[in-house]
Amino acid sequence: MARVVVLGAGVAGHTAALHLRRKLGRDHDVIVVSPNANWNWIPSNIWVGVGLMKPAQVVFPLAPVYARAGIEVAISLAPVHGRSRTASTTPIAGAITIGGTDLRHMQHEERAAHMALVPQDPSLFHLSLSDNIRYGRPDASDGEVREAAIALVGAGSGDGGLDSGRAVQGHALTVVVEQR
Repeated sequence: MARVVVLGAGVAGHTAALHLRRKLGRDHDVIVVSPNANWNWIPSNIWVGVGLMKPAQVVFPLAPVYARAGIEVAISLAPVHGRSRTASTTPIAGAITIGGTDLRHMQHEERAAHMALVPQDPSLFHLSLSDNIRYGRPDASDGEVREAAIALVGAGSGDGGLDSGRAVQGHALTVVVEQR
């Protein structure tokens, strides 16, 4: 059984947690750590500002949503950008461990081998598609990279190939590939 910890419940963290739950099944734990007990749909805040929506219409509690999905949510009071945080629920105590070792006591390389970054605004490095895929797993064989590309975005068939150059943030990709 695996325990996957998602740090942050913004758009990227929320999406990652729900996909992880769906892909991993109920035999594995998915835990979201958030500095807030509520989720705020930021794009709708403008309507609150002009009086056409109430704050309660753009904010909802995370716990019931994650409970329905079988995802554990933990509220952390860690400071963000140097400011102290408060939360309306009881914060968790303890430590995140991998194989019984506290993350704070691991070397960076060991910690990094167990983690993945899911940016809120994904982008591609100005390298080939193959190099971008390999960034997540440097030791992947050419065959594994090709398999991953085809499974994820249908690449490798008439799009310039895996080793063609790509622009930053996918601007050189076809619309279909970029949307996936």
